[in-house]
Amino acid sequence: MPHVVLSDGVFRDLERPYWYRRQFSESAAEQAMCTIRAQFALLAAQPGIGRKVSRYSDLREWKVRSGQGAYRILYRIDGDEVVITSVKHSKESRSGE
Repeated sequence: MPHVVLSDGVFRDLERPYWYRRQFSESAAEQAMCTIRAQFALLAAQPGIGRKVSRYSDLREWKVRSGQGAYRILYRIDGDEVVITSVKHSKESRSGE
């Protein structure tokens, strides 16, 4: 079974929503991170479930509902690795893809 590898920028991607949510509710912040981590495990078990971003790219996306929004996980399959390249909340800008 493939394993998940987080690119360097993903840690920053996860810090922003965590600290934002934590201002209002520590449990909501923890729950959001648990939800995202569970989705990483799902992607490792079923890497092909995400939608291809374009036919010219090997990137895939998987959307995760959380609270009143959603997270967009971008990843690529590289042999036996699922490389997570970014995690963005639906309210964040998509610039820089």
